Amino acid sequence: MTPRIYLPILLSNNKKIDLPIDIIHYLNHVLRLKNGHLITLFNGLGGEYKAIVELSKKKASATITEYIDRDNRSKIEIHLGQAISRSDRMDLTLMKATELGVYSVSPLQTSKCLTKIKSNKIDKKHLHWEKILISAAEQSGRTDVPVLNHAQSLENWVQSAFDGCSIIMCPHSENIHFNQLSISNNKIRLLIGPESGFDDGEVELAKKNHFIPIKLGNRILRTETAALAMISVLQSQFGDFK
Repeated sequence: MTPRIYLPILLSNNKKIDLPIDIIHYLNHVLRLKNGHLITLFNGLGGEYKAIVELSKKKASATITEYIDRDNRSKIEIHLGQAISRSDRMDLTLMKATELGVYSVSPLQTSKCLTKIKSNKIDKKHLHWEKILISAAEQSGRTDVPVLNHAQSLENWVQSAFDGCSIIMCPHSENIHFNQLSISNNKIRLLIGPESGFDDGEVELAKKNHFIPIKLGNRILRTETAALAMISVLQSQFGDFK
């Protein structure tokens, strides 16, 4: 399989690009590529580019040889509001949500979050999450990378303006069938709680802001399972998997 690399810069045919140091290390020491190896570049603006690499220990460049016009973005825009969970669970959720085609991710602080991120560490955590999204986009063949919004409170996110369908994953809700949902503009905002769930006030606040409570089956799902199961169902009903 041809290695895929995300480069958020202007790309064009016949352009020679000096590659960043982190990518040089990845190509040399992880992939162990040789001079003349073919790679694929994409910048999230549509399509992808075939390129030939020239490698040394400290320098590397890529010369673009061909543009491939392809767009595999999801037919629906899923905006995931994910309560911040423990490190490995949060990483898994972000990775698999990217593979499943989410449009954007908003990490949320809720009253029952078991993981509280200190203000002086939030920028470092944001960069870590961004790397997870980029890596998952590269490996899954996406031609874009999900938008990663800055961590914020649940209250701020649910009260922000949105012109699509808003859903809250709530295991104690009435059983509303997906056929009853109205997906306007192919946009869906999906709210997933933390390991300990939402408190009653958060659920009521979401409902007041037009979030529809939905549950899947009769069992309680862990936070990472809930997000991925719900995204998969939404893709099956309205998007890529239909």
